[in-house]
Amino acid sequence: MKQTIFCMIAAVMLITACAGTPKASAANAAADAEFAAFEAVIDKSFNNLEPRLTAENRIALLPLNAADKENGDYAYDTLTVMFTNSGKYDMVERAQINQIIQEQNFQLSGMVSDETAVSIGKFLGAQVMIIGDISGSGNTRRLVFRALDVETGKILGISSERF
Repeated sequence: MKQTIFCMIAAVMLITACAGTPKASAANAAADAEFAAFEAVIDKSFNNLEPRLTAENRIALLPLNAADKENGDYAYDTLTVMFTNSGKYDMVERAQINQIIQEQNFQLSGMVSDETAVSIGKFLGAQVMIIGDISGSGNTRRLVFRALDVETGKILGISSERF
């Protein structure tokens, strides 16, 4: 009798647990696919920009303009890692960038102009400034990076990827 009751309770628990699993699995699969797409566009962005830069350049990457700060920080950190690990470039530390922005009272709300980025780059002693933003929502989001020559203000490369 005890075994029968135990088996019935176990069966109910198993059915209840399985009933919730497809929704959770579908949500996890969708989140994993969205994250994979985001990582892929960051990787494409690096592959688009990197060949346009000269080895040994000192590069500063400004914080991204993004409605979702977490995505902006993730893209920033990932691109910084990629440029650093390539072994070809000298990356300016994020703390140095933030310090210059604060000390010089640069306003970085909204899209950063190329002129502002070049000015920040000069203060940092960088040869190249990379600025970027994430715009749009849902299935129409876009990650855009621009690499600017600090000396001339010339755009060295642009990467624009939808995710």
